[in-house]
Amino acid sequence: MAQNGSSPTKLAEQVAARIKDRVVELGWPVGQMIATEAELLETFGVSRATLREAIRLVEHHRVAEMRRGTGGGLVVTEPDVSSVSRAINIYLERAGVNDFQLFDARLLLEMGAVDGAAAHLDEAGVDELRRCLLAEQEHIRDLENGGGDARGPVHDVHLVIAKLSGNPAVTLFIESLTEMTITHATSEFVDIRKIEATRDLHHAHERIVEALISGDAPLAKHRMLRHLTAMRSWIELAPADRR
Repeated sequence: MAQNGSSPTKLAEQVAARIKDRVVELGWPVGQMIATEAELLETFGVSRATLREAIRLVEHHRVAEMRRGTGGGLVVTEPDVSSVSRAINIYLERAGVNDFQLFDARLLLEMGAVDGAAAHLDEAGVDELRRCLLAEQEHIRDLENGGGDARGPVHDVHLVIAKLSGNPAVTLFIESLTEMTITHATSEFVDIRKIEATRDLHHAHERIVEALISGDAPLAKHRMLRHLTAMRSWIELAPADRR
């Protein structure tokens, strides 16, 4: 039965929001049980059906999950970044984002990410960037030998730089837009000249990483700008229905 004039659905949403707020207040302690079902019923004063709908909502959003059985209760979970990225990309597809808009957004975000990465770069970050470049070299060799995954690791440098920026919001959006680039904005032109294009990407990434490691943020940004501008120019060579 609805309480305080709210519909059962609205009440469940309110309870779910309060559970999420509690998880945030606790510092999002993944794996920690925050309450049993009985305790949640007493805390929120709602029906069992309403509480279970609220739990379904927090489980859907990967905030927490209910573990049944002896010693069970509502346990904090790790949010699924890939599901968030998929939701963002579905929205952008529905909004009709085109490839030019996609790269313009990436340009704005990734220039800022380079600044952040330069400010936060440590030895572990340097090692991670170098591993990306080595993986690209292996991928090029595989392509030259007639093998290799069609996607390969050629976008990983962008994801690592985003992570090294130290800004989770920037990281999330760059990951989402990069995934959209891979699945939506790759032109047939790149497919036709796959090996040559991959070499070009690798060379650009080497120069960006080189500037970052040397501590020259303005040069790294300049090279990232040239790199993304070149990638954007490939769109103009793709058939109109691919843009």
